[in-house]
Amino acid sequence: MNEHLLAMDRVRSALAAQCDSDVAALRARALQPLADAEAALASMARIQQGRAVVAEGLQTTIHGELDVAPLVELAGRGGVLGGEDLLRISAVARCAEKMADRAESWREHAAELADLAGGLPILSVLADLADDVFEEDGTLRDDASDELARLRKEIRRRSSGLRNRIADLVRETDDQGVLQDDYFTVRDGRYVLPVKSSDRRQVAGIVHGSSQTGQTIYIEPTDLVEANNKLTMVAGEARREEHRILAQLSGLVAEKAPAIGRASDELAGLDGIFAGARLAERLQASTPRFSEDGHLDLRRARHPVLILEDAAVVANDVTITPPRRWLVVSGPNGGGKTVVLTTAGMAVEMARRGLPVCADEGSILPWLGAVHVVLGDAQDLDRGLSTFSGHLEQVRAVLDATGQDAQDGPPPLVLLDELASGTEPSAGSALATAFLEALADRRCLGLVTTHYETVKLLALRDDRFGNAALDLNPNSLAPDFRLRLDEVGSSSPFALADRLALPHEIVDRARELAGVGSKETEELLDRLRTLRGQLDQQLKQTADEHRQVEQARRRLEDQRRNEKRAADRRIEHAAGETIAELDDIRSELNATRKQLRKQPSQRKVDEAARAAGQARARADAIRKKAQAQVDGSGDRPALDLASLQVDAPAWHPGLERLVVITEIDAQRGRLRVRAGPLEMAVSVDELRAPRGGDSGRPKASTRPEKARPADDPARIDEDHTLPLRTERWTCDLRGMRVEEALMAVDRHLDRAIVEAGPGACVVHGIGTGALRNAVQGHLRGHPQVAHYRLGRKGEGGAGVTMVWVKQ
Repeated sequence: MNEHLLAMDRVRSALAAQCDSDVAALRARALQPLADAEAALASMARIQQGRAVVAEGLQTTIHGELDVAPLVELAGRGGVLGGEDLLRISAVARCAEKMADRAESWREHAAELADLAGGLPILSVLADLADDVFEEDGTLRDDASDELARLRKEIRRRSSGLRNRIADLVRETDDQGVLQDDYFTVRDGRYVLPVKSSDRRQVAGIVHGSSQTGQTIYIEPTDLVEANNKLTMVAGEARREEHRILAQLSGLVAEKAPAIGRASDELAGLDGIFAGARLAERLQASTPRFSEDGHLDLRRARHPVLILEDAAVVANDVTITPPRRWLVVSGPNGGGKTVVLTTAGMAVEMARRGLPVCADEGSILPWLGAVHVVLGDAQDLDRGLSTFSGHLEQVRAVLDATGQDAQDGPPPLVLLDELASGTEPSAGSALATAFLEALADRRCLGLVTTHYETVKLLALRDDRFGNAALDLNPNSLAPDFRLRLDEVGSSSPFALADRLALPHEIVDRARELAGVGSKETEELLDRLRTLRGQLDQQLKQTADEHRQVEQARRRLEDQRRNEKRAADRRIEHAAGETIAELDDIRSELNATRKQLRKQPSQRKVDEAARAAGQARARADAIRKKAQAQVDGSGDRPALDLASLQVDAPAWHPGLERLVVITEIDAQRGRLRVRAGPLEMAVSVDELRAPRGGDSGRPKASTRPEKARPADDPARIDEDHTLPLRTERWTCDLRGMRVEEALMAVDRHLDRAIVEAGPGACVVHGIGTGALRNAVQGHLRGHPQVAHYRLGRKGEGGAGVTMVWVKQ
């Protein structure tokens, strides 16, 4: 793959720049495609978790120098590491320990990363070296061992004594005028005097060299030789103790080599994940879904390099839906065709490497193999190739590669920019068509940019190809960089010439020379664009109608649930009233029996008979009243299934309105009825025959009223309350018991849903507030209610509740 053509190295460099550590940055710059889609999705899932950790501010910085493998290898061979080397290893161990401690705070947002970090090796002895053994510059601390502390104390004591003695000698010798300067120094660990070379015989001692000019001789006075010898011996013992400590620690490094290597490797892995998270956040990238059928659907795709350069980016949808396998992109020069081509290629390459892609959520990519790119000027002067010759060689290489790729593995992606351009147009057009047909016969997915009309029209005769176009802004004639799928673009060279302010007479002459054929082609393309616009409008209208049907279906489901709830409430209410009244009758009859037992006279018997008759009459009345409350039918007769006809009216007790029968299933005793914009399936037993006084048949229209004239008094005002304050949508509960009031509210809301009304102005009065609280408690969580509130000044205040139903 020509990676430099797609600028994948720019993305990898940007990823490396986000890394904290040397190892992770090195891996980022060499990032290669993963084995399969599962591995890529797993990588993107970890990066997404990393984004959550970074967003919550829970990440900790990873040590920059994780490449300690050479040091660990040296220790493993028996080598002794220096203090700075051991401190580098200690820093890795400390970073691993700190990361493991922090991991649990990630668990809520990133469980997998918490497990990875929580499993890092804990190397406490090595992690504590910086505090317990070494100074910041890598020298051993005095208390690194008891023996080292003793020896360094002895060195300081002897050094102090020697400095005092040699200071005295400096004063004495300087008085004689033989010193080059009034100071002493240390040469090879021994205290010496700087003596003038001309006077060196006047100072007894051992010469330890001279200055570069030869003017100064460094002499160790004889009186200090023994003291210097003892200091040198103690210093040697201290160096041996330091070497012993370093050797011991190096042995510990060799012993812990596997754990150190794992810590370094896993820290680099976590660093790479967090770097990917930061880059994905900057690019606003997302995780695509991988398809198995070659479906490619990039939603609002952006070119990552343009984002990294802070350039203005136009997002585009790029779609290839089977059986299509090729997208032909056309449009004017400078219109963004190459950007579209490389944007798709970059998305594929980033996904293959387990990086989120620069497209919106919901994007789909096939799992692809190699990416073959033919892009730009292929001229090669060293080989004597023209631009067209070099271009053909690149195309031939693609043909060879796709022939090899066709046998095994995932299909490749082919990106061809201005295929077969740079030669005589008719021959180039024929070659481009032949190339594309040959590639379409192979297992590959591709995008091609072109100005050739025959290539643009391939999609009209071969369903393996689809079109996409970029165009000019009709007002400014400048490119708008927006990709329009299933459209054919015009190259618009004359518009471009006009925009570049070429002389009008030249442009007009060019149009004249282009001839009738070019004009006819442009007219054909304009016609295709017009037809495409009409088709888009029809598809939009169909989608709107589908949404309306879906909304009606949901309202019907809510309606049916509320019907059942209202029916249950009516049954419960009717049963309660009936039981109470029958209990009263039973009490009266029991009282009558007791009277008869006490005074069994004929008059009392007659009175009891009259009371029993009255009780029976009352009981019958109660039974009829209860039945009417339960089924809402009153004295309406049941429907005769055999005599029913489609389009006949029927009374629905639950809705308390007429419905129209649209289907009859006589075998199952089921009907399908329409109530305004809604249809529902019911049992024939749920309906009753209509009365003569019922309102006329429901309207046949299945569409709710969409708009009202501006002068309609029911038009929604700024607060959306005007329709609720009409008589039609007012529900007056005053004087009702709570159960009766709630049933009335449900019936009113049912009617509002069925008739596409706004809701209700529920009048409950102020009083003690009990009825108001019951109503608002009933509305809270009601499946039909969108929202509600108390009335305002001028609406009835706290005596009303304004209720809006879901639309």
